[in-house]
Amino acid sequence: MKFNHLHVEMNNDIAYVLFNQSKDDNQFNVSLAQELLYIGNYFIESDHLKAIVVGHNGPHFSRGLLNERGDVVVDDDIVNVASEAIDTWSRISFPIIMAINGHCHSVALSFATIADIRLAHDNVQFKVPEVTQGYIPIGGITQRLPRIIGKGPSMPILLSGKTMYAEEALNYGFINRIVYEGTVWEKACKQAEQLAAMSPISMQYTKECILRGGDLPFEQALRLEIDMYMILQSGEDRMEGVNAFLEKRDPIFKGK
Repeated sequence: MKFNHLHVEMNNDIAYVLFNQSKDDNQFNVSLAQELLYIGNYFIESDHLKAIVVGHNGPHFSRGLLNERGDVVVDDDIVNVASEAIDTWSRISFPIIMAINGHCHSVALSFATIADIRLAHDNVQFKVPEVTQGYIPIGGITQRLPRIIGKGPSMPILLSGKTMYAEEALNYGFINRIVYEGTVWEKACKQAEQLAAMSPISMQYTKECILRGGDLPFEQALRLEIDMYMILQSGEDRMEGVNAFLEKRDPIFKGK
């Protein structure tokens, strides 16, 4: 697959996606958002992938909608396409791992909220300055960020453009790990390989329970969990897991 703003590779059931405009600090524009939308829809329809790793070329993940001076650059087209792209990625059923260095600002942070696992270098800076310049943050961040770290910690980030650094992001549970040695990308790829060895259908159903259950009343969410469990009981991956345990070998899951 050839893109102008993204670099996409697929290998051994894992998709690797890189923001690829380092000269512009991977600034979001309509073309980038359209490419994210296209590949997001492709991933939703895929029946062979088991994990996605998202990272970036250059020192910064993305400055989002900010230009080189730090001004928000926005119009209706980028708002609509970027929001649709992020919503599409939020519906991908298998695990998404993001490797983040440097600046993750504006709508790039909105995009990062849809990841299931986030690894970051200790130099990371998360920031949403839209309100300070008279705009409203887009991409679903006003809903997704409070659901991840809570309303209290989200307020100064979204209302005043407060920067969230690595240690704070780890304490809030926004990132799962700070990487001090080696590269964040290598660590994220290693985790994707570990996930790809597991049952893809089990991971997909677990992710659905977590995400859908969070929007349901508690008793309905528990019912969803039981329903998913019962569906998997008759699956081939379930029997492979049992047989592998009894035969003292590593399971070979097929996603069935």
